Amino acid sequence: MGYSMGARARNATLKKQMLAFLDEHYRCWPQVMGEDEKHWWFNSSPPKGSPDLSYDSAKLALGFDHSGLHGWERFYLFTVSRWIALKVGSRKRRFSRDTIEPCVLDEPTPFMTYDSNDHWPVIVRTVKEAAKLPKGQQWCAMSPLGLPTGPRRFHKASSAALEALLDSKELDKVFKAIGADLEKSNYNSLPGGTPRITLHEDIRLKHLKPRVIEGFAKVRAEMRRLDQLWSSHGPR
Repeated sequence: MGYSMGARARNATLKKQMLAFLDEHYRCWPQVMGEDEKHWWFNSSPPKGSPDLSYDSAKLALGFDHSGLHGWERFYLFTVSRWIALKVGSRKRRFSRDTIEPCVLDEPTPFMTYDSNDHWPVIVRTVKEAAKLPKGQQWCAMSPLGLPTGPRRFHKASSAALEALLDSKELDKVFKAIGADLEKSNYNSLPGGTPRITLHEDIRLKHLKPRVIEGFAKVRAEMRRLDQLWSSHGPR
């Protein structure tokens, strides 16, 4: 598999406890969706820790290997990684300027790790609180379950909702509607990068919001299940 994501545990005991917990209670996305067993672990590995992770050799790393993720499976795996960081992850205040701005936080904060080198803070905030963060930090605002709470949480998740339609008869209809709105907009005259991405997300969400809300709800329900189990059976 081509990538690794997860967290760095605060110590070896917590790493062992979380891996044991996930081994018993974690469900991959096809399982959450009730799909046939033959699809399990196709795009992502079961939870594991170093030295078994393919692309994160840090001693206290734990998480998942993956490749070819799309749709809500990708969103879900990121959410679980952030939740792991919140429960057992190490913390720090300073992050790369390329990651978050301001890059020094007020207090030590859990973070998830992508492919061993990218460390992304998990800043727990309500939706209202997230809107008050500096714009360069809002994308890192999460609920205690690891779901995004920032002002553009639904806009960015619209890509997951669109990818989830890949095998659906509705895909062509939605693509045409998005394309028509892009044609009417000033999309082609905008500079590349953030302006274009923002407009594309806005238009996608216009046509996909009910599906985005539904996807959020499914991930939230599964994370609530995991969180309640951890509260009942996890380390004290």
